[in-house]
Amino acid sequence: MSKQTEITNTVPVQLLTFGAKRFKQTIKSHNEVLDKYYNGFENASNLKGDYKIFLDTNVLLRIYSTSFKAREKLLQFFKDYEKRIVLTAQVQWEFVKNRENVINTFSNEVTKTIPENFSSGILDNISNFQEKNKSKLIDYPDVDKKLKKLHDSAKNLLTEIETAIGSKNVSTSEILYKDEFIKIFNKLELLQPLPDEYLNAIKKEFDEFIKLLDKSDFDKEQFKTFPGCYERKEKSEDPYGDFVIYHEMLNYAKSNQTDLVFLTYDVTKGDWMQKSKNAHLHYVENFYLNTSQILFILDGQRTFDELLDINFKSLIKTTINDINSDQLTLQIFQEFLNDYPHFAGAGSYISDVIISELFFNGYNNLAYIEATLQTSLKYLPQIRRTHPSFSKLGLFRACMTAVDPSYKVYSSDGYIRMNYSKLDYTQPGVSDLADDKV
Repeated sequence: MSKQTEITNTVPVQLLTFGAKRFKQTIKSHNEVLDKYYNGFENASNLKGDYKIFLDTNVLLRIYSTSFKAREKLLQFFKDYEKRIVLTAQVQWEFVKNRENVINTFSNEVTKTIPENFSSGILDNISNFQEKNKSKLIDYPDVDKKLKKLHDSAKNLLTEIETAIGSKNVSTSEILYKDEFIKIFNKLELLQPLPDEYLNAIKKEFDEFIKLLDKSDFDKEQFKTFPGCYERKEKSEDPYGDFVIYHEMLNYAKSNQTDLVFLTYDVTKGDWMQKSKNAHLHYVENFYLNTSQILFILDGQRTFDELLDINFKSLIKTTINDINSDQLTLQIFQEFLNDYPHFAGAGSYISDVIISELFFNGYNNLAYIEATLQTSLKYLPQIRRTHPSFSKLGLFRACMTAVDPSYKVYSSDGYIRMNYSKLDYTQPGVSDLADDKV
């Protein structure tokens, strides 16, 4: 008996499951899916027509980590599309579990740091300039006078900023209890959880799939991937979330005989989309073989930016995957770098911001990080020849940017410093990846 047959038979035949139609594509079905996806994509991507719109948990949580201006636009979006939006039971649970943490994190990392950044970035620099040039400014009394005036004005502005932040913090805390979004969500179509028997069956299927997946090379194994496979099961309290969401949508599409749109921000980890931000086509084919319907998987960032004409980028460095999670810590990552054989001999400098950097880029577990590094090893000899003084961290960042053009590097103060679309290792500028220490 083949492994595929064994996997398919882990669940009752009558249940709709990913495994029931896994590796069942034919030329005929492939052609049908390509035609239907292509012909319907423009309307789906613009949210036109009557497609039901399913949202990933990270789309809901992004509300509380984006700017207040963006939130106003999102509030109107939910009002406009209220009758078409559907929330799965899994998404509802993940949202409720993580909502308060995101709200608090926004307050701590964004609003409260504005005065600190203003003080260190503006006031301190003016004071330092005055102090360093004290003897020189004696000959320029008018300039010195204007500098003092500028410093006083900046101090007054800092007071105004602190006052404004204080009022915002009050409204932020009130979000927990007087949240307009919650009221709107309560009016949406809210699905009930799948039956326990069904959930147990698909979780068993997930466990069987993960055993046979070579996580050291996801590119080679891409056709074997499935929703949630990029989670590190042994480090996650619930690795089944995306797989459950997929099956909730599967049953909804089958029961209602309708195509669906699924919006997600999970475009870097790979659970729903490729790094090119195109959907995993074999997910769409599996969905079609199970339901005769099309699932349009869309990048939420791109969709909202274009549809609502405002940037919905998260202003905090956390995602649903690292909230209440023990998946990755600075100590765990440092031990991984120190033990990684391909970086042997390099210095062991580590940056405190690296975990935030990894989470921001969608790398929240070692399995996915290691799989990405594996695809970059062909570049490593050239990187080490060109930059022999790179630390392990410098080598790591160079490797990640080599295979992931969207990977963003944080500076030591936690802000995004650079984004390389393509690295040329013959250029000396790449040494900046080592975060000032190589």
